[in-house]
Amino acid sequence: MAVIEVLMPAAGSSYGEMAVEGVEAYRAAFAAQGLTLAPRRWDAPAGGDAKAALAMFAWGYHADPAGWAAPPPAGRRRCRCSTRPR
Repeated sequence: MAVIEVLMPAAGSSYGEMAVEGVEAYRAAFAAQGLTLAPRRWDAPAGGDAKAALAMFAWGYHADPAGWAAPPPAGRRRCRCSTRPR
């Protein structure tokens, strides 16, 4: 099965439990399509065997607008999303 990392809230976030429940709700549907969901904190290093990454949801953006507008942590770059193949 192909692995998809699901970006989750950072450790200690008040959104953590809700995110885990959300991933579990989708696990069977993805597995039926041959995909394995692998939760990963958004601030943790990327895994080696994942084919893609999805954000579980956008959490806390309204509580910290400056944090969302700030550059990503050192060593990470912003994703450039596109619907067109590269």
